[in-house]
Formats: sequence, structure tokens, C-alpha cells
Amino acid sequence: MLYYVEEEANVFKEGRFRMPTLEERLEVLERAQSAMKIEQIYDVRQLDERITALHRQLAEQRQRLDEQGQAISQLGQTIDVKLDGLMQVLVQRFAAVGARFDVMDQRFAAVDTRFDAIDARFTQIDQKFVAVDARFTGLEEQIDRQTVEIRAKFETSDLYATRTWGVVQSQEQNIHTIKERLDQVVNLLTGKPEG
Repeated sequence: MLYYVEEEANVFKEGRFRMPTLEERLEVLERAQSAMKIEQIYDVRQLDERITALHRQLAEQRQRLDEQGQAISQLGQTIDVKLDGLMQVLVQRFAAVGARFDVMDQRFAAVDTRFDAIDARFTQIDQKFVAVDARFTGLEEQIDRQTVEIRAKFETSDLYATRTWGVVQSQEQNIHTIKERLDQVVNLLTGKPEG
């Protein structure tokens, strides 16, 4: 088709215009058709190559998806196995913890029993303290009565003691005076000066 257009352009430039023949037109059409067929074949080949490439990509993606599916399946199985193992370990540990709590409960029950026994002893000790307190109260009352009696006795004997003390002091002064006089007499008799 390009050839015909160029030839026509040359014809118009040179000033010679002629009408193409039917054969020439047919030849131009055949050329154009064959060029279009070549382009169409080229487009079909490119399309076929692209479709083939897309089929390959789809196959690769399917294969990757299958591999990922298998990996996910294996991962799921691994996780299931690990979770089962973890559950067994947790059950065992919780059972052990439960057993420890049972032992601690028993120990606390024993401690509670001991505290009850101690409380009973403290109650007994409190009762004994009440009895001892009553005895001390009785002793205090008895001591108070005896103190009153002893004071009464001392007050009467204190009077005698005070009188006796006064007599003793006056006699002591008399003894000192007598001693001084004797010393003077002895000094006079011995001829010693008074000092």
C-alpha cells in the first residue's frame, strides 16, 4: 500500500496523472492484505507467546501455592503436635501445682489445729492468771489489814521508843559531861595542862 501511495505522489508531482488499472489495484490490495496478514500473524504469535508466558506463570504460581499449602499443612501439623505437647506439659504441671496446694491445705489445717491448741492453752493460762490475780487480791487485802494492825502496834511502841530515845540522848549528854569533868580531874591530879 505504501508503494502505491508513493507512486501516486510521484505521478501527481510530475504532472502525469493516470488511472491505475484493475490489476494494479488488485496487486496493491493483495500487498496490503499480505502486510496485514503478516502483522496479524505477528500479533497472533506475540499473543500466543504472552499466553504461553501467562500459562507458565500460572503453573509456577500453582506450584508455589501447592508448596505453600504443603508448608502450611506441615506447619499446622507441627503446631498441633507442639500444642498437644504443651497441653500435656501444662496438664502435668497444673496437676503438680494442684497436689502442692493440697499438701499446703493439709499443712494449713495442721497449723490451724496447732493454733486452736495454743488458743486453748492461752484460755487455760488466762483462767490461771485470773485465779492468781484473785489470790494476790486476797493477799493484798490481808497485807493491808496486817499493815493497819502493825501500824497500830508501832504507834504505841513508837511512843515508848521516842521516850527511850530521849532518855538515851540525855544520858549520852550526861556521859559526855561526866567524861569531860573526869578528864579535868585526871589532868589536875596528874599535873597535865588542860588541852
